[in-house]
Amino acid sequence: MITSIPELIVKHGSIANACRETGINELTIGKYRDDVMCERHIIYNGRLMTHYVKSPVLYTKRGITRTDRRKSYE
Repeated sequence: MITSIPELIVKHGSIANACRETGINELTIGKYRDDVMCERHIIYNGRLMTHYVKSPVLYTKRGITRTDRRKSYE
């Protein structure tokens, strides 16, 4: 099941209630409360998955990782 933090806030009524029901830190819920399109986070089967700056696919030239580039030269 895929969901998002804004959906959890609506379902539980407030950030504090969503925190109590899911066990996710209240600051984390506050951080992603405006991410309605799930561009920086997603909750998949009850597990919170977030994006961070060093994600290789989003922050590389043409979506190719360094490892893939190195393999192409060999």
